[in-house]
Amino acid sequence: METLSLSRLNEYLRRVITINFSEPLWINAELVQCNLNKGNYYIELAEREESASEILAQSVAVIWKTTWNNLKARISPEILREGNKLRLKVHVEYHIRYGLKLNIIDIDESYTIGVIVRQRQEIISRLITEKLWQRNKESKIPVVVKRVAVITSLTAAGKRDFETHLLENEYSYTFSITYFKATMQGNKTASEIVRALSLICQRQDEFDCVAIIRGGGAKMDLIDFDSYDIAKKLAFTDLPVLTGIGHDQDESVTDLSAYRQLKTPTAVADYFIQHNLFFESQMTELYQKALHLCNARIHRNMVLLANTRKNMVMSSTAWQQNKMTRLKNLTHRIQMSAQNWIQSKNLQLLNTSHLLESYNPLLILEKGYSMNFQNNRRIKSIEDIDFQKDLTTVLRDGMVISKIEKTSKSS
Repeated sequence: METLSLSRLNEYLRRVITINFSEPLWINAELVQCNLNKGNYYIELAEREESASEILAQSVAVIWKTTWNNLKARISPEILREGNKLRLKVHVEYHIRYGLKLNIIDIDESYTIGVIVRQRQEIISRLITEKLWQRNKESKIPVVVKRVAVITSLTAAGKRDFETHLLENEYSYTFSITYFKATMQGNKTASEIVRALSLICQRQDEFDCVAIIRGGGAKMDLIDFDSYDIAKKLAFTDLPVLTGIGHDQDESVTDLSAYRQLKTPTAVADYFIQHNLFFESQMTELYQKALHLCNARIHRNMVLLANTRKNMVMSSTAWQQNKMTRLKNLTHRIQMSAQNWIQSKNLQLLNTSHLLESYNPLLILEKGYSMNFQNNRRIKSIEDIDFQKDLTTVLRDGMVISKIEKTSKSS
């Protein structure tokens, strides 16, 4: 048996591979490790059993800088994340010194996205089974939002737009923003967002709601937010959480689990402004309705008062006329009664005068009669005479004083 040198063996392998794999081909593999050096991506690929983590095959690959410059116009660097399932178009090369290597010339991003979508559905199904799906949507947002906890990278695109749009709003609404730092792209995204949510939950009385924001990016960037851990934490967060992670068409598990999903950080800021504006509009409408009702009631009362006053004036005039008539009638009756009374009294006085005249002693004396007095007492009978006293006889034209010597009683 011939003994070959290692170089001859490798040369033989190179020729076999070159002959049998002269054209590029598509392969499926998992990206295990990726390093960037001078614009070149050095990648370790592997194939695992679906039900286990055991590696069935392994190989190294490379994306040269010139190739990547052509690919990056349509493919996000996020596709080269460790753990991603890839469909790669490769040239199979064998180097006598360095061995087998796959030269990657194209990447089927739709394949990876399909895997991501399938994994996303598995996460959603798990959340539904555990009764954690979209529980944050049941949260109650205050009628007025003032205090906002914001989870973002302090250097994230869109942070400044969010802050400017919210704080410099045209309605002069005031907001308080508290930032909680978290990585918005990469393997640490989920863990740092969960940590930030935990810190906010510890201080939830200080906030009205939570916003998770970041700038726009490629479709592959959503993989960071297709996280079971983030969705589970959202389910146990009492505050309403709004997302604005910069995607116009795609929805991550985090988006779907949040109280409200919006496309951009600016859209989140505008939501808070419009939410407060809606409340102010409601209050203004209620005020206008109350004012209208008050004015209507005042108008009705003014009309009622005017009619009442008119009726009172008319009633007063009629009352006065009635009273004047009654007063005239009463005055007439009083006058007639007084006249009748006076006439009656005059008649009585006349009769009394005649009676008095008939009893006037002077008139009696004028007729030749006389009156006798003794001790200033009129003598009506001889039995009244005191013989010891003088008797005064009054005549029409004078008096006679006599002494009584003898009396005789008529038979």
